[in-house]
Amino acid sequence: MEHKNKWLRIGARARSFLIIGVALVITYVFLQNVSVVLKFLQDVLSLLSPFLWGIALAYLLSLLMLWIEHKLFAKIKRKKLRRSFSLLLTIILSGAFITGFLFSVIPQLTASISSLVNSISAQIDNSEELVMGWVSDLGVSRDVISAVFGSWEEIIKTMTDWAKSLIPGIAAAGIRVGQGIIMGLVSVFVAIYILFDLENLLNSVRLVTIAVFGEKRYAKLEVVRKKCHKAFGGFLVGKIIDSAIIGVICFIFMFFFKMPYAPLISFIIGLTNIIPTFGPFIGAIPSLFIIFIVNPRQALIFGIFVFVLQQIDGNLIGPFILRDTVGLSALWILFAVVFFGSLWGVGGMVIGVPIFAVIYDLLREAVHKKLANLSFTHRSNDESHGRHNINYHSQSPAEDSGHLNNNPSGQSGDHNKNSPKAVQFIRKQLKKWFKSP
Repeated sequence: MEHKNKWLRIGARARSFLIIGVALVITYVFLQNVSVVLKFLQDVLSLLSPFLWGIALAYLLSLLMLWIEHKLFAKIKRKKLRRSFSLLLTIILSGAFITGFLFSVIPQLTASISSLVNSISAQIDNSEELVMGWVSDLGVSRDVISAVFGSWEEIIKTMTDWAKSLIPGIAAAGIRVGQGIIMGLVSVFVAIYILFDLENLLNSVRLVTIAVFGEKRYAKLEVVRKKCHKAFGGFLVGKIIDSAIIGVICFIFMFFFKMPYAPLISFIIGLTNIIPTFGPFIGAIPSLFIIFIVNPRQALIFGIFVFVLQQIDGNLIGPFILRDTVGLSALWILFAVVFFGSLWGVGGMVIGVPIFAVIYDLLREAVHKKLANLSFTHRSNDESHGRHNINYHSQSPAEDSGHLNNNPSGQSGDHNKNSPKAVQFIRKQLKKWFKSP
């Protein structure tokens, strides 16, 4: 038997060394071919991107669909019929919103951009006379002005040639837009299929997860899933609503004060407001530049308005809508935006906050659990040392037995069953010592 156990230990040790060796070889090969592996992963993600976007779209639409199903069609008993009506109404509402946006906002954006381009051209043509007028008021010699603007025509020619060189890139961008439209349609169909058969797909994922990881680990993964749902669902939906409100307020203000390019600038401010922390600055800088080209005085007024609006949003509107969906301080939100933004660009700035919120919540629970265990261990040690001191200074075995149980009569109490195991063990040993002759 001992001989057999010896060979079993040797076999287990050899298997461990073999696994470590294989892991080292795989790591070495990976490090030697990092670029090839990353290129392969990038190609795989590119192929799967329509399905990944479909899953993301299905998640966002599921929030609306489930609300409609439980609030409007709850009386329909047949589940498939109830789901069909809910999904159909979700598609109609989403399509109506997108169509209304395209037919109302896009034409105004196009007109604003066209007007902006024409205005820039006019400002370029008149910039020399404008600057010469400003500088002459300051008493600067016209010879200096002529020396500065002597090569103005060459600058215009260089900019024209540069614009012509962009034409091939614009054509390639048009092809990519067409491919993106096709992939978007595929993503929409994937999302519709997922939403129609949502429960069965989730149940399949649950069974596969249990089969691979076991029930205990699945329970832990389910906790993580719920945290992700709370963070992503609450943050993204709340941020979209918050940004829409900010865009509408900005449009009303600009329309009331008759500022130029109100639809375009309101769209920029609302869209960039989705990005936490840096979003207001990213949207305000180009907006101020656009207004400054037309009217510098209105640009100053608009800058003050944007600052006040962002203060109201950060202290009133945002906290009221988002409430405690992420549970992060301003420092950690800034860290998440910078870190994930450096990894994934603008998209990382948006989804980085809920991702970090989930990680932060899990780490916080792990730390609290560890501290609770340490506190319990120290408390048990303190109690055991305290009992030992009482027994050491007691006068007789009977008195010692009474002190051990907090009972003057020396009889054991029922509360020993609720004491820590370490304390119970020490009590039993002390009883044996005092009872021994």
